[in-house]
Amino acid sequence: MLYHIGTLELCLANNSDHNFLLYGDNFLECERFVDEVLCDPNSKLQFKQEDGKYLDRPILVFQDTETGDKLRFHLRPRFAAWKSDTSRKYSHENLDVFLFQIKDGKQLPILAVEYDDATQAGNQAWQRGNRAADTAQKKIPYMYVIPEETKEYNGDGTVKSSRVPAYFIPLSHISLSCGSKQISLLITHNIKTAKELEKKVATILSYLIRCTYRINIEKPYKELADLYGKILSYTEVCTGWDKEHIWKNHPIMKKTMRELNAKEISTAILDGKEIPKEIDLSKINSDDFNSGNFLPYTKIITKKTAERKKFWTDVYNKLVCPKNNLAQYQKVWGKEEFNRPAMPIGFGDYQSAVIMNKTILKCVLVEAYPAIRTDITQFINSVKGPVGFHLLAGYKNTETGGTSRPDTGYLATMWSLFPTLFQKKNSIVIIYSNGVPADWQARQDKGDNEFWKSVSNYTGYVIVDRYQNGKKN
Repeated sequence: MLYHIGTLELCLANNSDHNFLLYGDNFLECERFVDEVLCDPNSKLQFKQEDGKYLDRPILVFQDTETGDKLRFHLRPRFAAWKSDTSRKYSHENLDVFLFQIKDGKQLPILAVEYDDATQAGNQAWQRGNRAADTAQKKIPYMYVIPEETKEYNGDGTVKSSRVPAYFIPLSHISLSCGSKQISLLITHNIKTAKELEKKVATILSYLIRCTYRINIEKPYKELADLYGKILSYTEVCTGWDKEHIWKNHPIMKKTMRELNAKEISTAILDGKEIPKEIDLSKINSDDFNSGNFLPYTKIITKKTAERKKFWTDVYNKLVCPKNNLAQYQKVWGKEEFNRPAMPIGFGDYQSAVIMNKTILKCVLVEAYPAIRTDITQFINSVKGPVGFHLLAGYKNTETGGTSRPDTGYLATMWSLFPTLFQKKNSIVIIYSNGVPADWQARQDKGDNEFWKSVSNYTGYVIVDRYQNGKKN
């Protein structure tokens, strides 16, 4: 189903008046959405007038140009200001814009949008991963709008570098779309392409809105396919694409088939059909990591982040493949296993690995954390298939401290890329930062911290290295 479950059942009726709630992180986000999308000439919704007596929460009246139906959009800036806000039922982080239809006293989600005026690069690139994953799991269309690139400048005004995200960020939206059969778009723009993109987005949005009160309307196959094609093309200019990884030779990235692949995804989503398995990124599993796709796990961690000496000798050096001292690593995993999937599998200098040899992993972790050896043993024994493994700092290594915002979105991004490999029931995370507070378990149990909520949502077992303890989630 393209729409959130229940939306069509409750919305389709012989009623020419329709009401919508447009929640926003602030008034400017609401206004941007109205100006760029709702008021776009390509939309089949035409602005008629503004109702309401309050300037900070106006009611905008639109009319369907084909049917004459009247649509009222009630702007609701600042989520926390409204007792009526139900957005947290669908995403545990506030989005910039969340559009709902009001029907029979219920708020039915139609679309979630996130804006970013700067292109996030490095570890900042995945900090909004929870928002994309949350909406996909709830079957809600989602759009993340960013500039194609952002320039970073030196003090003298010269360009220092261009910022683009890691290559797997756009791919995570393709994977989410494939897995959820729902729209999940990374929309990248520049000055030349902004207006053309706004037209396509407006066409798609007016379709989503009109489907709540109309049947058998024209579907935006081309517009959606164009946006998915742009995501695939953008992937190749992102950081790390030139390195070796499993996606480089994936059929979905074949240039001669790119237009067709984008059409396949668009058609499958709009018609509720299956996406061909050969291009379905959400179907990547352990069998795909054969010797040709294998990469060793090579996550680089700075020494100052984790001061405990035994973290390095008993954990890091045994799990992460070193550039030097390979002999010690082979003592753990065996010489005959080198460059084969029986040892930890990575996909670049990132925090995650897939570990198929659970016996060796169990020995390493039990020896490193004897106080929780029983829990570790029971959890790994319960895992069917490979273990999804993550090393996360979790907390900033600064005087002010606090959780790391990029790490808050990282686990959700990994699940988005590999939903079969990084399921909660088979994933372990080791949090290694010096800054983790002693009451971390209480903070996790309280459930009001975004980082710990992400840990609870996406991993089955968490180990905090600083205290050599852990718990099952």
